[in-house]
Amino acid sequence: ENWGCRVSGWVTNLDPGPNRVLFTLTLPDNFNGRYLYLGIGGAAGKIPEMPQRLLAKGYALAGSDGGTGAKSIADFSFMSDPARLTDFMWRGVQSSADATQAIARAYYRREKIWRYISGCSGGGQMGLGNARRFGGQNFDGFLVGATPFQASLFHPNVYRIAAHMQNKPESWIPPEALKRASAGI
Repeated sequence: ENWGCRVSGWVTNLDPGPNRVLFTLTLPDNFNGRYLYLGIGGAAGKIPEMPQRLLAKGYALAGSDGGTGAKSIADFSFMSDPARLTDFMWRGVQSSADATQAIARAYYRREKIWRYISGCSGGGQMGLGNARRFGGQNFDGFLVGATPFQASLFHPNVYRIAAHMQNKPESWIPPEALKRASAGI
């Protein structure tokens, strides 16, 4: 196996609540400085699988069940519960990302890690909801798609782009290069 430590836990969110959000964090021995939060699709309700190919490349991987309590990816019965809905829309990602990023920083004894979130459908909603509320507070980069928000010009290509980025994370544009490109444009 390509990981040195695996942490499973939960955060309890209040107001509305209480509601428990389950999370996992897998920390590889060969950490490359990058943390990736995996948003889970549909109605969430389960912890995402940690891709071995990304662990082998040194990515610290985290994810949560979104706090929905869903029995399947199509079980949206949680939407009538204000605490579970709030956790699904944004709060579950924020609170579990805060916890798992703090654990990763302490484990690797690093203040700075590069933080990304990736997901489609419900997982895209998790990332987009977080980005809209907090900007870059929780993540340095967002790869989200197929969210329930109004369609955009990018939706026809979302799955192709997401598949490429997840299969070739080394092709991500580093934040420094993105800043230089933006300044040049």
